Amino acid sequence: MPNQRDERLDDLQLVREALTGDPRAADGLIARLKCVPQILHVKNVQAGSPIGRDDLRDLTQDTLELIWRKLGSYEGRSSLETWAYAYCQHMLLNAIRNKRRRQARQRETDVELLLDNKPDTAEREHDFDALRRGLEGLDPNQALVIRLKHFESVTFEEIAASLQMSVNTVKTQYYRGLTKLRESLEQRLREEYA
Repeated sequence: MPNQRDERLDDLQLVREALTGDPRAADGLIARLKCVPQILHVKNVQAGSPIGRDDLRDLTQDTLELIWRKLGSYEGRSSLETWAYAYCQHMLLNAIRNKRRRQARQRETDVELLLDNKPDTAEREHDFDALRRGLEGLDPNQALVIRLKHFESVTFEEIAASLQMSVNTVKTQYYRGLTKLRESLEQRLREEYA
């Protein structure tokens, strides 16, 4: 039975032969990398399945492509599967972060559209009332920052100076407030149309 060091040397030899174009080595490498979709699936489930099936399939292809491009950096210090695992974990975490950023941007856009939208008078009064109640439910600093930003068109820098806060603190208050406001408005809409 070969020891772990021998297995790593065998893996290194397999990678080197595959990189030289040996078709048998390439087939062997492909067979070994069948662990990639399984690793991504398990890690995704462990993270609460934030990546859907179709996106996970795309992520698997992207990860395999990255691993294939990086094969020249494999030095045989660990098994091929362990080495690939690190890339799988990195790619999945990036995909989750990117998805969350896209969702946050979409939520911000939705609230900003509501704040900036100009409906007819009856709708405007109804929306404004819902917006006012939503703002009242926020932390006072968050509500103030949102009001200054949207109703008075004050920049983050100007808000920071007037409230004696850092610009980053103002932005944090703003984006947290927008997230809470959006959740509040969505809840009101659900109740209204239930």
